[in-house]
Amino acid sequence: FIFSHRHNIASEISFYLPGKPRAYRSHGKRRYSFLGNLDYLIGKNGIYVVQAGRGELNEVTKHFDTVEEIPPLPIVVDGRLLRTFRLFRCMNYKGGLIEV
Repeated sequence: FIFSHRHNIASEISFYLPGKPRAYRSHGKRRYSFLGNLDYLIGKNGIYVVQAGRGELNEVTKHFDTVEEIPPLPIVVDGRLLRTFRLFRCMNYKGGLIEV
């Protein structure tokens, strides 16, 4: 599954990725009540997406067995770097990060 610390990033991920996968916002209590129980994510691996210079990785790491950074995703338009997203492979979700 894919998640971010900001709702706008999660929304953009869902919109732009092929197949429009569901993306979640971490620490989004009550924001996902319409999704129902999210226990099906426990034990799954995730990708955490955060804009470089923002977000709190410490809050994410305690909810997974391992978290490792993978190559970043620079957003370049007309040859100009707009922003860079850091990506993290998160293994074996333990629950509690994405709440309903």
